Amino acid sequence: MMKGKGIYINVIRELNTSVDAIADLVAEHYDHAIIKIMAVTSGFNWDLEIGVDLASKLARRLHARGVEVWGFGDVRPYSITGQVSRTLRRFDEIPELAGYLLDAETAWFGASDQDASQLVSLIKAGTDLPIGLTTFRYISNQGTFPWEGFRGVDFMNPQIYWVESHNAGEQTARSYQEYEEMFPDHPIVPAFPAYPHGDWRPTNAEIQEAWHVAFEEFDAEGCNFWDLKHCYPNQAGIDSLYIPAVDHHEHPHQHPEYTSQEQVQALMHQVYEDVVILNDQAHELANMITEYRKIHIIDFDNHDGKIKQLIDDVGENYQDLNLLAQGLQVRPLDTFWKRIKWLFSG
Repeated sequence: MMKGKGIYINVIRELNTSVDAIADLVAEHYDHAIIKIMAVTSGFNWDLEIGVDLASKLARRLHARGVEVWGFGDVRPYSITGQVSRTLRRFDEIPELAGYLLDAETAWFGASDQDASQLVSLIKAGTDLPIGLTTFRYISNQGTFPWEGFRGVDFMNPQIYWVESHNAGEQTARSYQEYEEMFPDHPIVPAFPAYPHGDWRPTNAEIQEAWHVAFEEFDAEGCNFWDLKHCYPNQAGIDSLYIPAVDHHEHPHQHPEYTSQEQVQALMHQVYEDVVILNDQAHELANMITEYRKIHIIDFDNHDGKIKQLIDDVGENYQDLNLLAQGLQVRPLDTFWKRIKWLFSG
């Protein structure tokens, strides 16, 4: 179950920095991260321009740094089998996931408990991952929401966002009381706001108040915040908690120092060398595999883990550099990857 302090990560490209920089930032301040990986029936956080699954890439980087990785996605009361099918495939694409959150909000007003129950039961039948529900802070205010249908989830993640108010502790307590009354057997992991809304923003004192109520009065073991895009480090917060920036555009990662033309040329030269080296290594690997197949008629996937791992490593680097390679007209990379796929398919 989610423990410690976590952060939601919505649209990765909007963070305007590298996946490695994001992973370093999160690992320094958080115990778990919740990445958006689904949008109803479609995978989310794919960079279609370069064909890279940013969610999967970030999950690998976070996991390597010791951050527990969770996924979340929007769900709707229609096309349920399609949603479930694609979500389960997404789990296979991101094996680092520790669990998943169903983000069910206003689209579920007036929906049936049967639809919600079907969604939950089909997902749980296809995975051993813990499944949670993230939705409204109060049950009493959302009378047409199919609460009973979501009873099959493993835990609750109420969005306790005291937007336009400043009674964080009071709202946290009320949310806990309502959820514990209806779902007494479900652990509760609250989500708190870390974003501005117009002129409103949560203060450090309010976050501390909500934190105290959840952890001291209701024995919470974890909480998380929405979301990384609107946050920056501030030592005055709780244990170096990220809190809302006065102006997101003042984030130090958003405005790098001016880069001279000479620096750009030097960087492009280094990138070109990296691509050429990768290209040479890739072709050498392909030749090695070809010779290996002549001698050993075996199942590569199951027998030779070292070669398969090497292919995976080259493949990951290939994805990262492919766009640059195309821009520099280093076309043999495409030919190499087609050859690797052919070798393994034959």
